[in-house]
Amino acid sequence: MHRLQTMRKSAGFEIADRIVTYYQGDEYAARVMESFAEYIRRETLSEKLVNEAAPEGAYREEFKLEKHQVSLGVQRV
Repeated sequence: MHRLQTMRKSAGFEIADRIVTYYQGDEYAARVMESFAEYIRRETLSEKLVNEAAPEGAYREEFKLEKHQVSLGVQRV
């Protein structure tokens, strides 16, 4: 959650902007995102969570989640 909120700010989004969140990682990362999907969507104003690489023009970051490499991307709707 914190990482996505920081990414929204880094991307220059307004607090009320709706977004699409993209993620890529191994099975562990996918399970985490799916388990908390409703909470993530609500707290980050994500209209949807997409398990694929962020498209060109989206703001992207890579990081480790419990030793698992994850790529996140956010794009304003």
